[in-house]
Amino acid sequence: MHDVLEGVIPIVLKVCLRGLIAEKIFILKVFNDRLQQFRFGHNDRKNVPPVIPLSFPKSSIPGSAAQIWCLFRNLAFIIGYLVPSSSKYWSLYILCRKMIEIIFAPSVTVSQIAYLDLLVSQHHTLLLQLTAEDFTPKCHYVTHYPRLMSVYGPLRHLWCMRFENYHQYLKSVAQSCGNYKNICRTLADRNQMRKCMEQSGRRCLQGDECPHVLQTKILIYSLPCSLHQPVARYFECLVKQEVVSVKSAVLGGVHYAVKDCFVLDVLDGDVPVFFVLSHILSVDGIWGLAGILAFSSQYLTHYHAYSIKRDSDWIVLTFGTELSHHALDIYRIQMTALEDEVVALRHSLPC
Repeated sequence: MHDVLEGVIPIVLKVCLRGLIAEKIFILKVFNDRLQQFRFGHNDRKNVPPVIPLSFPKSSIPGSAAQIWCLFRNLAFIIGYLVPSSSKYWSLYILCRKMIEIIFAPSVTVSQIAYLDLLVSQHHTLLLQLTAEDFTPKCHYVTHYPRLMSVYGPLRHLWCMRFENYHQYLKSVAQSCGNYKNICRTLADRNQMRKCMEQSGRRCLQGDECPHVLQTKILIYSLPCSLHQPVARYFECLVKQEVVSVKSAVLGGVHYAVKDCFVLDVLDGDVPVFFVLSHILSVDGIWGLAGILAFSSQYLTHYHAYSIKRDSDWIVLTFGTELSHHALDIYRIQMTALEDEVVALRHSLPC
């Protein structure tokens, strides 16, 4: 996390934005206006990055690690249409996107490790050509990642992001209590009391199939007409059957919400097939995810994202059948006379 989210990514964002502003592609005010007007998806909305201060580029990119990652992944949707494809600064950004997706992948292949080695070499060479003074030791550490992956496997399983997240709670307790005498014991006592409260709750040892919002009982035939038969076949009931509908739920340890987009499969080695979730239904404790497939119609190199076309047929799936449990957001960008729906991956997929 420290090498990438607090090292390489902020450097690339700073170099890219500074270079594009120097080339008069846009000014800082235009970027901040675009950032404030951009409609982040509901999965990215909790990590909306702050605006860049007027002291930029003397100051660094503001925000937490999660906010910087959110800005990094959505930068192409925010200002991509303004930037020419021939820009070396944009090439640096796209190289970094490809590199980070492999680094953050939960599983990697030998060919992806070799490709990462090539990407790191190309990225660092271009970075040194554009601005050698911004090359830091954290950039050098990334050169060892391919070798470390070949020894230890995907590095995502070794990062400290979850520990940093847990540390946020302890820091908030230290700030709120206002007493720093024997602060270690204070934090230990408060943390232990929190664990006792959590383990004394009703759901401590129960399953994790937990809806997060109000449950609504509806009839199957109140759903869209083309969805009646798929739901009835899945639950093996009649269309007059009453089902429970929720907007979001945690099933099998994965958070599902209406309008989420998941990678369901990969075709021809690297073409993802997406599943757009529309309804979360349950009958007698059996959960089903109703939605439609979205196929990749085109890979957009300039945006490093996939243009998708939704299928017309409904399907109902069991939770856990998706290839990646990370929920993605669907964005709309103006490429032709009509807006195209695009999806950007959070990490690379196994080939």
